[in-house]
Amino acid sequence: MLSSRLQELVSESGKSQKEIGISLSLSQQRINHYISGKRQPDADTIVALAKFFNVSTDYLLGASDIRNPYSQEASMLMLPRVERDALVAVRRYKSDPYFPELISLYGEASERDRALVRQILSEYSEKNSPALPVDAGESVG
Repeated sequence: MLSSRLQELVSESGKSQKEIGISLSLSQQRINHYISGKRQPDADTIVALAKFFNVSTDYLLGASDIRNPYSQEASMLMLPRVERDALVAVRRYKSDPYFPELISLYGEASERDRALVRQILSEYSEKNSPALPVDAGESVG
């Protein structure tokens, strides 16, 4: 798995094996041997390769398909769906001049009024778009 991941990363980087070797203080031949699977890098070299390509060692070794678990995209994937959807909505609508006011008003509203807003949005979304989350068992009235 290491050699195939290295092949992929080298190809994506657009750098030559020589350039990568120079950056890591390794010979072009050694880089080639890692990519071809003829040699296995030691632990320090695996760490250096992972840092160079901005991936985790787990990704490099094939233990994970998440390139960098500390990246913003990966962090979003680990969030519960309701939080992920909320972040996507904030990114989409943050340039709308009414968005900050709506968020502020929602924050100042009573729990009963918030439940009413969630119910209205849920009913709207059922008719017009993917579902918005509403707390289970919530009633307005």
